[in-house]
Amino acid sequence: MNHNKYKPEFANIAYEMCLLGATTEQLARALGICERTFHYWLQEIPEFGGQVRAGREIADRKVAMSLYQKAIGWSHKQEKVFCDPRSGSRQIVEYTERFPPDNTAMIFWLKNRRPDLWHDVRQHEVGKPGDFANLSDAELRAKAAALAADLGLGEYATKQPTTQGNGTVKVRNPIAQKGGVAPGVAPI
Repeated sequence: MNHNKYKPEFANIAYEMCLLGATTEQLARALGICERTFHYWLQEIPEFGGQVRAGREIADRKVAMSLYQKAIGWSHKQEKVFCDPRSGSRQIVEYTERFPPDNTAMIFWLKNRRPDLWHDVRQHEVGKPGDFANLSDAELRAKAAALAADLGLGEYATKQPTTQGNGTVKVRNPIAQKGGVAPGVAPI
């Protein structure tokens, strides 16, 4: 690869396109090059790489700010024109249009900014890794019963699933049958 196709004006074109959110594929096509050459220019031509990075950074900041505004809610001044059909007079009224916070934007923001606190699945390790890997079903049931007894849930640990005539397994949920709260556990 070489710089033969490169022209100094490509840096400004790429910058302007990056401000509009252009992808690498779109940039390469607009400049008449392949993506491999585009990546080469990013690395080897400081002016070009700098302009692309600057344009992308500004575009990303604008999107992040818009997402943030949508997550917290926002408002802006508007004008509305009212016309009296009888007299033909017009009146311009200024008002503030309000947009409430958007739940989806909040969730997206928090999951990406604070994944340690806001993610869908939480995994909790009990014991050391591998502690339960070599235990039989009976040994696992015994450990579960002991843990349930320690938590004051002893009677619930002994419940076994039952197989119905059609081959499906039904597990009785004694907690749900007793009002949804296990003994000794405060409702949330």
